[in-house]
Amino acid sequence: MKKAIAMLLSCGLIFSLTACGGSGTASEAAPASEPAASESTAAEDAGEETAAPAEADADAVTFICAHTSTADSTKGVFVQTMADWINENTTDLRMEVYPAGQLGSDTENAESVVDNTIQMTLGATGNFVNSIPELAVFDTPFAFDNYEQISNAFNDEEFKASLDKALEANGVTTVGLRLEGFRTLFSNVPVKSFEDVKGLQIRVMDSQNLINLWKCLGASPTTVAYTELYTALQQGVVQAQENTSISTLTNYNLFEVTKYATVTKHNYTCDFFIANLDWYNSLTDQQKQEIADGFAYAKSTENSPEQNEEETHEKFKADSGYEVYAFTDEDIEKCREATQSVREDIQKQVSPEIYQAYMDVIEKYKN
Repeated sequence: MKKAIAMLLSCGLIFSLTACGGSGTASEAAPASEPAASESTAAEDAGEETAAPAEADADAVTFICAHTSTADSTKGVFVQTMADWINENTTDLRMEVYPAGQLGSDTENAESVVDNTIQMTLGATGNFVNSIPELAVFDTPFAFDNYEQISNAFNDEEFKASLDKALEANGVTTVGLRLEGFRTLFSNVPVKSFEDVKGLQIRVMDSQNLINLWKCLGASPTTVAYTELYTALQQGVVQAQENTSISTLTNYNLFEVTKYATVTKHNYTCDFFIANLDWYNSLTDQQKQEIADGFAYAKSTENSPEQNEEETHEKFKADSGYEVYAFTDEDIEKCREATQSVREDIQKQVSPEIYQAYMDVIEKYKN
């Protein structure tokens, strides 16, 4: 049904002439799937008046971007900021935003982009693997040492070209990459070192690679529904969960039922802004640049992931009495050794070209 709705919306918007108007953002609904990235309150200036949209050309291209985060989450604000910039500063494009899972789950949105029933979606790579298998390469555990290495890798033009070439087989391309940050372990028992993970009852996303990662570390992973996680932690069904710092602080008040945060660097959340390849190639060079400019503007309005992580951990400690730990370099090397089989499994899941390109860019920027 959601895909049919998306198809109707796409037909009505893409193939009809666009009248003058704003961004046309739909009203918010409840999230359809787990928020894999940050979920915080709206930007401080969300209530400020925005500039009037530029008057659209009669033949302006209108396109749909759907995602599963709420409209007032950091991801939701990011997408709407991009849409507002495009709608206010261009006359040949109109971007319609459907947040909060209104057109489907992350997997359904990815499938709809592949089918071109919607044109764009934004989300963490782990949620798109079923539809775009090559993205499994980003499940590689303990791949990066620090934020500088990640930033340099994802801004490397040679690597981005290799990534887009790999994605062409699935009929999609990347409009931009938005780094959320390292995923952090949150628990109601202290986890100070590699040895403390053994036997830990941890809730993880429904990702086989992530499940295998924690099994290799000696933990007992389970896939509790995200909406049931608060109760599961409160009642001791699970002892821990992993996510980005900001999302855990704000989503479903999970900070109330965990006391400890551990910076493990086991993985990170990078939101991929993917677009249907045929649709994207049908745009003019000017329209492609305008989309890139809108993405760059939205990105410029956010703090760096490293700054967000530092500020959030300080807030944990000050407001909620959190204790924050970090794995040592020795701990992380033990983790890498323990999860080698996961790396080997991932290598078999993706093309040799994208796997090697990823390994090369990691090594290229290693300190």
